[in-house]
Amino acid sequence: FEDFLYKVADEWLSRFDEEEEESEDNSDFEERSGEPKSNMERVRIQWKGPYLVERVPRLDISEDFGVYMITRRWGENREKILYIGKTYWRDFRSRVREHQREWLNEEVGNLKVRLGIIKLSRGKKFSGQRVQDIEALLIYWCQPRYNTIYKDSYNGRDLKIINEGRRGPIDNIITTDDIEE
Repeated sequence: FEDFLYKVADEWLSRFDEEEEESEDNSDFEERSGEPKSNMERVRIQWKGPYLVERVPRLDISEDFGVYMITRRWGENREKILYIGKTYWRDFRSRVREHQREWLNEEVGNLKVRLGIIKLSRGKKFSGQRVQDIEALLIYWCQPRYNTIYKDSYNGRDLKIINEGRRGPIDNIITTDDIEE
């Protein structure tokens, strides 16, 4: 019954996200936002969740490309990002199961997973390198405890990531313009 309620609630919330997306035309994003046009690539991530770690393998998720974050809340403390990863060659279920086998089952506290569906600007295509750059910028910016690569520097393309939906503790906008060199 709990799974049914989560599914109904997620579908209900996603309707509002879809309505907002339909009314939005990204082609003139620069003009509407008052920002100068540049070579910076804009990416939107639509976050869903948070889901209990145990529920992720049972979710009906068909999106192939995305990023995810594993978070923990301990007592009354704020939710902290423990890990950020990408799904390009494997789906969300497979990646979360791998983490459960490797380290996740040893963590204590209220563990949750948020799934981020990547939406590229018109005319852009998904590639392993593009998804990796998005993951790398998120890791560099957030410095999650269990990530080991991408924490020291960011060397990918110029990006502006706009995090939407149920994004949790991640910043609304993450951009390479704000990286101190």
